[in-house]
Amino acid sequence: MQPNEAIVDQALLTAIEAVATELSDPAMERQFDLESEMVENGKHRYWDRATKLRPGVTEDGHRRSGEESRTAPSMCLLRMALNPMREGIVAFLEAANSGKPGRRHLAVKHLRLVDPETAAFLTLKRCLDAFSTSPDMTNLCIKIGRTLEDEVRLRTFEKSAKGLLLAIQARFKTSNFSHHRKVLNVMAARAGIDLGVGWTKTEALQCGAALLTIVVEHTGLFEVITERQGAKQRCMVRPTAETSEWVRKRDLSAQFLFPTFMPLVVKPRPWTGPTGGGYHFGLAGKLRLVKNRNRGYQSELKNMDMPIVLRAVNALQDTPWEVNPLILGMVASAARSGSTLGGLPETAINPIPPAPAGIPLEREERTEEQQQQLRAWKGSVRVLYEENLERRQQSLVLARCVAIAEQYQGEAAFYFPYTLDFRGRAYPASQYLHPQGCDYQKALLRFAVAKPLGDQGACWLAIHGANLMGDCPTTGQSLDKGQLQERIDWVSANEDRILATAADPMGNEWWTQADQPWQFLAFCSEWAGYVAEGNAFKSRIPVALDGSCNGLQHFSAMLRDEVGGAAVNLIPRDRPADIYMEVCRKALAQAASDAAEGNVTAAMWLASGEVDRDMCKQPVMTMPYGSKQYGIRDQLVNKLRKRGHSVTSDAGEESDGWAECGYLAGAIWTSLGSVVIKAREAMDWLQACAAISATQELPITWETPDGFLVLQDYRITYEKQVDTKVAGKLYWPKLREEKEALSKQRQQSGVAPNFVHSMDGCAMRLCIDTSLDHGIENFAMIHDSYATHAGDTEVFFRLIRTSFSRMYSDHDVLASFMADMVRQLTPENLALLPPMPVPGNLDLSLVEGSDFFFA
Repeated sequence: MQPNEAIVDQALLTAIEAVATELSDPAMERQFDLESEMVENGKHRYWDRATKLRPGVTEDGHRRSGEESRTAPSMCLLRMALNPMREGIVAFLEAANSGKPGRRHLAVKHLRLVDPETAAFLTLKRCLDAFSTSPDMTNLCIKIGRTLEDEVRLRTFEKSAKGLLLAIQARFKTSNFSHHRKVLNVMAARAGIDLGVGWTKTEALQCGAALLTIVVEHTGLFEVITERQGAKQRCMVRPTAETSEWVRKRDLSAQFLFPTFMPLVVKPRPWTGPTGGGYHFGLAGKLRLVKNRNRGYQSELKNMDMPIVLRAVNALQDTPWEVNPLILGMVASAARSGSTLGGLPETAINPIPPAPAGIPLEREERTEEQQQQLRAWKGSVRVLYEENLERRQQSLVLARCVAIAEQYQGEAAFYFPYTLDFRGRAYPASQYLHPQGCDYQKALLRFAVAKPLGDQGACWLAIHGANLMGDCPTTGQSLDKGQLQERIDWVSANEDRILATAADPMGNEWWTQADQPWQFLAFCSEWAGYVAEGNAFKSRIPVALDGSCNGLQHFSAMLRDEVGGAAVNLIPRDRPADIYMEVCRKALAQAASDAAEGNVTAAMWLASGEVDRDMCKQPVMTMPYGSKQYGIRDQLVNKLRKRGHSVTSDAGEESDGWAECGYLAGAIWTSLGSVVIKAREAMDWLQACAAISATQELPITWETPDGFLVLQDYRITYEKQVDTKVAGKLYWPKLREEKEALSKQRQQSGVAPNFVHSMDGCAMRLCIDTSLDHGIENFAMIHDSYATHAGDTEVFFRLIRTSFSRMYSDHDVLASFMADMVRQLTPENLALLPPMPVPGNLDLSLVEGSDFFFA
């Protein structure tokens, strides 16, 4: 044995002994089993889907034809083969048009009726659907030909009666296409639509044979083999050995790509670099610290010195959690009964009403009243479809969340592994149940470590409870907009109701009226513990402090903006500033002015009563993250739809609200610009820098104050969609193909939101780092909402302000961004850079005295 071999063997033995020692710990053994289960769940999910899509026999003994072209390996094969197949069809048609001698092919006239890409897609799909069955060549050729014929007939039908085609497709979207085709033919005959002469069997065969030949010659995916069966010969189509092996390996590797990430029952492996953190055993190495596929960036991270970043992420994932048994019992019971208690998602599916009877098929034959009836029906059906889809998704999330909570309810403590996105924002890797979830998901969790309230903890617990209630259901008081003492006083005044709720939640459903009902119920239970035990009560629920329009807080701080800073509570004041209400008032004032000058739409909005703080909140919140005026219009349309408010147009008719919301979006945009002028300047400057950088084909990089490296590298992608009409749906999914060139548009539009997201991620990490130095160890952090134990919140409240103030006092983040631009750009492009925005005179130390900065 060579000396170096002995060293290697000794290293392996040491590693084996370390793993064996780990697994001797019952908790580690339990974690090993859990990670194995997560991997197995992912494998089962993959194979269940693959089996359902492939031909076979169902559990009740019926033959399943399958749609194998939709499996992951077949989708990949289709992507790879589509262009060669299309080129083969183009070459075939060009040869037929060349006039050179040769046998005239019956397929040419039919292939000319469909564009080559659609023909290529449909042919490959037919072949891949038969991947596992080795079909008879003649039958497959006829099926390919018939598929192309169906495409031609459907396109003809669409030209004559598009509305009727859509109605048929909607009615029979779950039917097999054989039945679909029969319905189509009957309706075409009754409506007098000429679909042309049907193809003969020979024509379908010839067309399919030509296309199959191109598949074999240009893609290499399939081959034609001849088998002798007695005195007869049978030609069959089957995948080549190379293709079959490729699919087999793809299946074997793909089954491990979709594990169900769940919490750990031991502390996650700490992050010491860009890899190696998180899970211990079967999922070890599945996570990266930063979700970014750029290999150069990942290599560069290995050389980055970022101790604050690593320390903060490790603190997040070292926080131990447990399931709140009170909340789990009630959520699980309500979910299983289909109840919407406390705002749980609606699970019942809306029935789709039939189309109005007696309406002619052709638009020209309808009266105006019939046309309006049909339009109204289509609008209502579209809304119902969208609601049903959302309900199905929310029901699935609720069921999975409850199942995971029940699985972990017996654990003394469990942990969530954390990773960062490319901007540095922290997210738990676990699915369905985690501290960044919706109201009921957060309420299901509490800190596994209980901590006494101490002298000030009860005050902060009370403030937390008032914040969760939001608007008082009896007085209408906006509790989370009041002074901190007012919030404490409200809890004292309502203590009897809080205690009654804790004692009998089902008999006292007052808690369901809270803005965050399930978390408020968890608070009621804790408050009852405090009343019984006093300051010695050991609290477990996270007490959250929320930023005030946090994106604008960052822009105002980096530009020392007094006006914007005052609007988002960077400056001390007696009562919290409310930028959402301020923008609302300005928008209403503009509408009143416009209405006085005869603007009917402005008058309509004033009379509607719909323009309120809630209507303006989302546009204000999303503006620092890149939302534009047209995006605000979309938000307003969706808001009106959720409220069930119908808009009446200038002509007095019911409107979809698009034009009317366009007016209101402009009013809100103008009003917002008058409040946050400096933020607009910063966003425009960042976008100008990104546009100039993109002309050099350079991605943008910048470093946050705590040393995290951000890479924004949006490449040009295009979505390819083969527009087929077969079976009434677009089979070809949108294919995003990335090119080498940078996307100038995405680089420019993405830089401002990404920059401010990177800063809020940095602020959170700096806060955690500072808090660890002051003995705070448990954190529930969501970008602009920071939480810890009630007993630690008095100190935490101060540290949030101190770390934020120092972040922008010690670092000029825009100047650093400019310095990165200078290092990257050519002298010619440097000359094109616009001057940096001029900062204001905001004293950042004032943040430390602002009660409502995070509250």
